[in-house]
Amino acid sequence: MGRDKGIRCSAARIINHKVKGAGDLAELIALDSEKFGPAYIDAMVVGHSEALAMTDGDFLEKAENEAVTKHLGEVRGHISMHLGSAKEIQNMNHELEAK
Repeated sequence: MGRDKGIRCSAARIINHKVKGAGDLAELIALDSEKFGPAYIDAMVVGHSEALAMTDGDFLEKAENEAVTKHLGEVRGHISMHLGSAKEIQNMNHELEAK
């Protein structure tokens, strides 16, 4: 998968990540509104951490041309920004829980 785009990656790894995310979402839906918010943010931290690791390990390391490397660098920046925002909210939630 992706070979014609200048990157070799495992379709199974991507599919597994999506399936895991769907399972996580199913668990979140069952929560009441008070528990949903913090659990959602925790899931976002985990999911974005995994996506960042996948981008660094599977995609950037295996990129075979400059255009793909540049694009993945931009994508990595967005993932990292979202992860940072989620961690900030997660920290605020933990501070509120401690009070």
